[in-house]
Amino acid sequence: MATKTTETVSVVDKPEVEWQKDVNKYSIRVEKEGEYFFPTLWEKDQIIWSGGVVGSFSKAKNTAILAHNRHTQVFYTEGLAQVDVELLVKLPYNEIIYSGNSSNVKRLIGDLSKSDSQLVPLVVDQWGVIIDGNSRHEAVSQINEALEAKNEPKKYKRVPVNICFFKDDISRLKRLKLMNSYRVKSEVQLLNEARLALKIEEVEAAKRERAGVKSEGESGYKGRSIYKVSQKLDRGVASLRYGITALDAVEKVREKSPQLAEKWCKLIEDAPNKVAMDITSIPEEDREAVIDNLYDNGIYRKGVSVKRAYKEVENRRELEKTAKQQEESGELSSDPELQKAQRIRIQQQHNDKPSDNWYSPDDIVQLIVDTLGEIDLDPFADLTKRIPAKQHYTIIDDGLAPNNPWKGRIFANILYSDQYKCLSKASAEITKGHTTVGIYLCESGALFNKRTQNIIDKHGMSICAWKGRIEFIPGELLLENQPNAGSSSRINSVFLFYAEDESLKRHFEEIFSPYGKIYHDTSYLLSTESSNEGDITSAIRKIKWEEGKASFLGAELTIGQLEDTLWSATAGSESIDAIPNEREAKATAIALAIESILEENPFAQEN
Repeated sequence: MATKTTETVSVVDKPEVEWQKDVNKYSIRVEKEGEYFFPTLWEKDQIIWSGGVVGSFSKAKNTAILAHNRHTQVFYTEGLAQVDVELLVKLPYNEIIYSGNSSNVKRLIGDLSKSDSQLVPLVVDQWGVIIDGNSRHEAVSQINEALEAKNEPKKYKRVPVNICFFKDDISRLKRLKLMNSYRVKSEVQLLNEARLALKIEEVEAAKRERAGVKSEGESGYKGRSIYKVSQKLDRGVASLRYGITALDAVEKVREKSPQLAEKWCKLIEDAPNKVAMDITSIPEEDREAVIDNLYDNGIYRKGVSVKRAYKEVENRRELEKTAKQQEESGELSSDPELQKAQRIRIQQQHNDKPSDNWYSPDDIVQLIVDTLGEIDLDPFADLTKRIPAKQHYTIIDDGLAPNNPWKGRIFANILYSDQYKCLSKASAEITKGHTTVGIYLCESGALFNKRTQNIIDKHGMSICAWKGRIEFIPGELLLENQPNAGSSSRINSVFLFYAEDESLKRHFEEIFSPYGKIYHDTSYLLSTESSNEGDITSAIRKIKWEEGKASFLGAELTIGQLEDTLWSATAGSESIDAIPNEREAKATAIALAIESILEENPFAQEN
């Protein structure tokens, strides 16, 4: 008895429309199912052309647009015309030379965004393929996309073109080669031109073979197209073959991995063509890491092979794997490289910010030690605890946590990502009596922020406005994220100094005054003692107040009580009110007079 079998028929979902453009009665579409794309052309509701299965979106889109242009013959009139910018297609041979050409496109975007800008006509063939003007087309497309994102009308719906007819592919390639010959040549562009020349030579060689024509001397190796092209371009055959192979490989990954393509193009510019070609022997997922490893601070490492660079990448990966395993088991490796990998992983796990990983150089640390004598606490220590303090709070401990007091003599290289939060913690610890002396290294913006100004004023902090730029040391996490970070970009730094003992403020000034302008609060000026009767302290002691008035440093001082029991203070044309008592009013009037003779005001912002 025969056994009846039944087949299970799977229902395939309708592909999603990835891209669509409607032109009059036609609809150009690219549909997607899984990883594959399906270019089609529709007339009203009927499909009139299908391009089959394509693995690349850009190729599918270009194919569909070409089908529309051929079917409608929209570009079949030679000469100048205005055409829909979205009906233009980049020729694959030209696309690759624009990898890494973002600076030129950005310049064009700036020029073409102006209200009075004029666009030079693009050169296209009878199918709408761009022969010359790919950068202009890219710039126009980005301008339109940016406006669309803001729900604004496109600036360039139509663009000027010069339509040229070509009888076959060989004439089109020759015109493209001619247009490229006028460009300033990079290595990528030279290799692209060589590819065009090789393609032309192969087509013409095939024509000669079909016609039974053989050029004189065309035999053996010298009869090959690659040899003829190398002779014309005065390039070595091997180098040319390596370069073209690398360029073909870049073209294949350009859409899927644009960042890899850009880095690979840079390698073609910087390294021998053999090195660029050897990248094709590396697994695709490791190629970008290997190219990165061929550079050191942005400079190509001459003499380092791709094989060696790949081995270094593998070794680093193995180190990181081992470091992770040891970290999970609570062990710390004795190997320096493993320890470094562990530290970076710990910082990443605690969401440490690379911008907070600029470390104080040794000469600055020495100034701190000279001022404080000893450092009791570094509340923002790196994991190696390089600051010579008795106690450290690292990213693991969190120096900003409420249960972590800042006791004794403090040096804090403030986290630049949130200066106010750090200085608020410093203020709280001073108020609690935990901090006896503190030096806080900040970005100069702390002087111009009202909230941080209030903290500085509240605790009578002295200020050293550092002259020039401090060359901070980039930390491991920073270098992991920004391998080329050579020195800090922070231009202006200030040191804030807290101490109740006025003699310590004088000591701070002695140590730091050679390196920057020093500013003190009024209480310091009032309490400073000196045997020199000609200095400012003696002048302050000689002030005689009569009925709320006095004279000091050539300025008339006045204090008075307001109706709400508060006091006001005036020195010359400067006045401050809402002062709580008479003593502070006198001190404020004196401070205003002193401030008027200072060369600079650290809180003043330039206009």
